[in-house]
Amino acid sequence: GISTSVEKLPNSERKLVSLNRLLKLNENIYLFLMEKRSSAAISMSSNIPDCKVIEPAMLNPLSPISPNRRMAFMIAILMGFFLPLMFFVLLDVLNDTIRDKEEVESLTRVPIMGTVPRANNFDSKMVIAERPKSAIAESFRIIRTNLSFFQAKKTPFVILLTSSVSSEGKTYNALNLASILAASGKKTVLLGFDLRKPQLHNYLNMENEIGISNYISGNISLQEIVKPTKMNDLFIINAGPTPPNPAELLLGDKTKELIRELKNDFDYIIMDTPPVGLVTDALILKEEADLNLFVIRQDYSKRSFIDNLNDLHVKKGMKNLSILINDVPVKGNYGYYEEELSYKDRLINKIKKA
Repeated sequence: GISTSVEKLPNSERKLVSLNRLLKLNENIYLFLMEKRSSAAISMSSNIPDCKVIEPAMLNPLSPISPNRRMAFMIAILMGFFLPLMFFVLLDVLNDTIRDKEEVESLTRVPIMGTVPRANNFDSKMVIAERPKSAIAESFRIIRTNLSFFQAKKTPFVILLTSSVSSEGKTYNALNLASILAASGKKTVLLGFDLRKPQLHNYLNMENEIGISNYISGNISLQEIVKPTKMNDLFIINAGPTPPNPAELLLGDKTKELIRELKNDFDYIIMDTPPVGLVTDALILKEEADLNLFVIRQDYSKRSFIDNLNDLHVKKGMKNLSILINDVPVKGNYGYYEEELSYKDRLINKIKKA
């Protein structure tokens, strides 16, 4: 047994040495890791953060801080009120047209003969013949009455109508003024003296083959150019073919001869002339007129046209001058005038009468 134990001793020592070696290795590894862990903890504790919480967030029990809904609603309401107001104020400031009768009175001393309401539902230009009970017809009756103050019982009486530019209603007003004078039993003739852009024949659906241009050029007699209309005592002389030299023709003696001959047969002579702001024709014919009517269209004619009117009155010697304001909006007839019918209703009435 002793020999056996002896043999076993070296092997046990070898195992002991091996185990001691492994123990030291693990102990060194453990010490190394512990050292690294301590170094890492020291490094982490030495770092300073970039931000600092001063006060922790808390919930506002009343309302959110942003957006401020009440302020947003107030701004929206104010913008909704002031932006349209600024738009209309700016529109009014930039509007350079004549807006009402009072504005015309403030800009000139030329007397106003009358105003003509806006025609919305008429398919015919002869309002006096088609709608004698309308507000437009009544306005021309008022103009006819005011005309007596200028006429002072002078017979025959020559009236010239002009304006600054086209589309202000010269021909329309000349036609209806002549119609209302003829309706009172006065023999009236309407002359289309616009030899450049004649429109009178279109208003009456007439031919324009012969007219004033033929007469003053010496090619035709007066009896051939005077045309009757569907109204009693109302006669028309169209402009005729457009001549190459209308201003020179009007300066001739035949123009004066035409007016002189018409005075023998008519009580009223109405002259529809070109715009005085564009051509000189009306200035040539003003010498033959007893009254010069200057047509101004509301919300269309410029304020600067009044300056032209004052210049005509003062510097160019257009005497017996008066203003006719056209296309004035109707603000109610208070039951005095015939109600305006639509085109459809009037067409039905015409069919029934037929």
